[in-house]
Amino acid sequence: TRNTILKSYFVGEVVGKNYVGGLVGFDTTYVYSKNVTNIISKSFSAGPVTGKSFVGGLLGGNTYHSEKGGRVNSEIDSAYHYEGEVLGDGENIGGIAGYTFGKISNSYVVSSVKGMNNVGGIAGSVGADVSNSFFIGDSVIGIYQIGGLVGIANGKVDSSYSTANVKGDDNVGGLIGSSYGNISYSYATGNVIGDVDNSSAGNDNLGGLVGYAYKGSISKSLATGDVSGTTKLGGLVGRFDGTSISQSYAQGNVTGSYYGDPSDEVGNFYIGGLVGYGKGSISEIYVSGSVKGIEDGPVYTGCIIGYVNGSMEITDSYFDSEKCNLAFEGKTGIATISNSPAQTTDAMQSSSTYGNWDFIDTWRIIGESYPRLSWFAGSLAEVVVKTASREDFVYDGNEKMPAVNSVTLYETALDEGTDYTIS
Repeated sequence: TRNTILKSYFVGEVVGKNYVGGLVGFDTTYVYSKNVTNIISKSFSAGPVTGKSFVGGLLGGNTYHSEKGGRVNSEIDSAYHYEGEVLGDGENIGGIAGYTFGKISNSYVVSSVKGMNNVGGIAGSVGADVSNSFFIGDSVIGIYQIGGLVGIANGKVDSSYSTANVKGDDNVGGLIGSSYGNISYSYATGNVIGDVDNSSAGNDNLGGLVGYAYKGSISKSLATGDVSGTTKLGGLVGRFDGTSISQSYAQGNVTGSYYGDPSDEVGNFYIGGLVGYGKGSISEIYVSGSVKGIEDGPVYTGCIIGYVNGSMEITDSYFDSEKCNLAFEGKTGIATISNSPAQTTDAMQSSSTYGNWDFIDTWRIIGESYPRLSWFAGSLAEVVVKTASREDFVYDGNEKMPAVNSVTLYETALDEGTDYTIS
């Protein structure tokens, strides 16, 4: 049985308390010895959505009850929300869904999202997979488990991204706050900022891509934003308890600081260019940003990993020694590494440095730059479009588009009227 909301929309403001959605507030299903799939597809909402908990641009939240072998699946596909902030002062706040036990695919949000706990650009909490979805907005703000795309991701996240700046206290990531599944072909470009105003003991677990990866792997993914806070800070992951990180990179600067009065200050430790605090294996990664703390020197700070919790094997991995002048690990002698990781900027921008890397199918260097993943370099993610000022525009009911002054890709200006192929 399929229950479907198809090609539906709502334009306007929605205000409530709990389970508030731009299209659906609360969806519950009871099944007895049968399978049911609930689908929201090709639908959208536009306008602000405000509530307390379980607040979403389309769906506030859903749940189900089954007996005698019955099963319920939930899908949100090809949905979007725009032109209106999603705001809550409780938990489970998201641009598409506050909470869903199902999966989200081919969906996006152009907005800002703000809440307290479990806050994400697409969803506050997702029980299944997220794929081919993105968030474009100014910010995602909360306190605990805050992500540019998803606050809590219980399934896989694939081919998705966020461009938002993300601010929170604990488990804060440019893409995901708390992750329990594999992450692949995904990226985040916004800065991740520790919020000391809403902290009781300093920030914990902040990462350019993921705040805290409880399990799973990360592959073919990246983060380019800066990360700042107090404890367990990583350019890619704040804390990593998963299995492996491979063919990924972090380009942002990671900066630690103290929290509290000088007499009882905490923080300024577990800071890493890739991972702040973690275990498992790392292969074929690089770090190109700075890594630093303040005052007399941070504790357990390294250009790749800040602190190894148990053991870690690192292979074919590198960092820019002109940006970070520390060792590759904060506590020496714990991690093992198969190569000489410290390289100059010039060497980092030469494919000959990366002996075992595949620069045909997996990696690419364009001009004088650090390596890019081929799938990312082949996208339009790094296009910069500059337009004329809209200051003198007067709205008269007709669509107006500002003139395009320039288009730049990989720091190269593109000529008007010329066809280009990205491959």
